[in-house]
Amino acid sequence: ADPVHGAVRALLRTAQAEHPGRLLVVACDGRDESWAALPGVLATAEQEVAVRAGQPYAPRLVPLAAGDQAGPDAGPDAGSDAGPAARPALDGTVLITGGTGGLGGAVAEHLVRHHGVTDLVLLGRSATVDPGHEERAAALRALGARVTLAACDVTDRAALADVLAGIPSDRPLAAVVHAAGVVDDGLLTGLTEERFAGVMRVKAAGAVALHELTRDADLAAFVLFSSASAVMGSPGQANYAAANGFLDAFAHHRQALGLPAQSLQWGPWAHERGMAGRLGADAVARMARQGTVPLATDEALRLLDEALA
Repeated sequence: ADPVHGAVRALLRTAQAEHPGRLLVVACDGRDESWAALPGVLATAEQEVAVRAGQPYAPRLVPLAAGDQAGPDAGPDAGSDAGPAARPALDGTVLITGGTGGLGGAVAEHLVRHHGVTDLVLLGRSATVDPGHEERAAALRALGARVTLAACDVTDRAALADVLAGIPSDRPLAAVVHAAGVVDDGLLTGLTEERFAGVMRVKAAGAVALHELTRDADLAAFVLFSSASAVMGSPGQANYAAANGFLDAFAHHRQALGLPAQSLQWGPWAHERGMAGRLGADAVARMARQGTVPLATDEALRLLDEALA
């Protein structure tokens, strides 16, 4: 999977949501019989179609059982049963980007309480500045964890390399959770290059930096916090959808290299310190009308456990 293509596809899904009925996305394998099938494809009411050997396929959302793995392309090979997998053993240090934010902090506490994690590196641009971050680190230490707060922009490769180099050799890096993210909402036609790049940078460039600097580590898990906006489209969030579409395809890229990777397409969490927790009442009501209700933190963490298993 090409992560750039993943970003573009997610962007187009939001464009379709903002401009209903005006855009059709077709992924064609280039065969003569596939080109010949295009007139029929264009006559359908589908928004997204893959044409393989002249046969059209449309994506559908289906429940995914534990152990199943779905590919990024609509088509006959989109899913396969890989069998049940054991929860990864997180015996070592876990690095969490956005670790001083609402979701990162909730995940950190959950890993300590329920996964036996004893060593954490919580990465955040203001990790050592906000007194509240130290208070939360102290609460984790009271649970028996060793916690390092690292003030670092995940896209700053040199600074990130220094953080990774500081992880003790007797407690090596065991897992990465990339939960950092920013939003800068606006309709696609009103987004500037700067606003688009600012949102893409944290998720996409951050994931690439983490990958390149840890690819030789013996990781048990490499978890990317993505968003359902990448697969469903989200009006007013084309940049955010694209950034998460990159993460989804990047996880497949790592898997193709034989490296662990999961991209979790979250809906909004109700956690008051998460990005969704800062939504206004109007935004929450709009999402509810579309069938999206913020996840309670306990439920989200239960789903995280299912995904890790």
